[in-house]
Amino acid sequence: MRLLMATDQPFWHARGGAHQRIRSLWAALQRQLPAPPADSAIFYLGDPSDAPPPHHPDPLGRIIAPPHPTRRSTRSDAGSTTSPPAWRRWLPWLPKSPLTRAIEPAGITADTAAPPGLTLADYRWPWVASHFRQALRDHRPDVVLLEYVTMTYLIGMATPHQRQQTLWVVDSHDCLSQRREQFAALDQPHWLQISEAEEAHALGSTDLVIAIQDAEARWFAPRIAPTPVVVAGHAPDMTDLDASDPEVTEPPSLRAGTDAARGTPALVVGCLASDNFPNRHAVCSWLTQVAESLVEGPVRFCFAGTLCHALQTEIDRGLWSEPLVSRIRCLGPITHIAEFYRQVDVVINPVQIGTGLKIKSVEALAHGRPLLASPHSAGDLPTKDAGVVICDAPADWRLAIESLVQSPGALAAASEKARNYSQQQLAPSTVYRELVDQIHARLAAKQSS
Repeated sequence: MRLLMATDQPFWHARGGAHQRIRSLWAALQRQLPAPPADSAIFYLGDPSDAPPPHHPDPLGRIIAPPHPTRRSTRSDAGSTTSPPAWRRWLPWLPKSPLTRAIEPAGITADTAAPPGLTLADYRWPWVASHFRQALRDHRPDVVLLEYVTMTYLIGMATPHQRQQTLWVVDSHDCLSQRREQFAALDQPHWLQISEAEEAHALGSTDLVIAIQDAEARWFAPRIAPTPVVVAGHAPDMTDLDASDPEVTEPPSLRAGTDAARGTPALVVGCLASDNFPNRHAVCSWLTQVAESLVEGPVRFCFAGTLCHALQTEIDRGLWSEPLVSRIRCLGPITHIAEFYRQVDVVINPVQIGTGLKIKSVEALAHGRPLLASPHSAGDLPTKDAGVVICDAPADWRLAIESLVQSPGALAAASEKARNYSQQQLAPSTVYRELVDQIHARLAAKQSS
């Protein structure tokens, strides 16, 4: 089976949960359909500097990266204007939250206004058409996977025969119109200005929509009928589980050793997250409302990912007490995520807003770490048998952490539940089974008609 993906995301770099999910999904489709690299291609529309070299060692398939014209418009009706493309207009800008100040990129000051939210029209780059039509002619895909609703306009570039004989699948990732509304309610900018009607119309133009979790499938289904919806979450990539980073030293914890400051076993509470508004707001609030009250106990805190930039800014501002700061370790961006999970006993996800599957929640369980989560960030994850504890208020978080400190046996039992759940429910063959079955069935129906 021949696969073609259209995306503006350089997911091969695995910069954050969305990239990791795209990579895992793409690898699973190549294995399970099957579609070896020779029969797989990626039509990449993102930053050309992020494109992999021609002989990239990763078995992604052929990378088709059309050159970006020097002068172009992001809108098909904008004449000869030189507006930068979508990825360039938003990458350098980080939104501010009430509790945090983003690290200011070059050229961005506290008075710099946010760029207006992008629209679906901003992705209709006229120079793409000829390149995508050529890719369809050369690669002759059976299945085209469109990453995000922003790529759905590419369907209109297919010939009637290609539209009929090819299965067009969109990977939604989020209910983006709902996410935008949540951000607007908090007076926070969102990268895409999209209404419910616009999202439903774009998704309904495809042959199959991938929802990332059950709740979103239920939201999509009545709005885009008769277009079918299938759920495919995330199967974390565990290939780097045995990777070793000599620059990372595992601190003492309940899992290994004692608390260096007190000479007693300590629980290491961790969070691996990217620097965006939902993460910054949630983690900074959590440190203030929960962690400050735990500094007298044998508890330490370990953070990783680009979120560490924002945390360091708040530390420098003196937002938290010195006793708490002395117990916070920020690893920053890391090459192998397994290195982070080796260093923590339990993972938190206090995020309260946003749509889509919380990748960090699934990832924690896959690495055998119990998860303490807000009701929102737990999503559809079961709690009883998966090592997940729902915490709805600061007192709930403190009680859950204190219970694990006082009972290493409880930590071991919760870790075992997480591992068992991962083995049974987070394997690629399980996570993507329904999607693969739907692709086979719907492609056969299209090509036989």
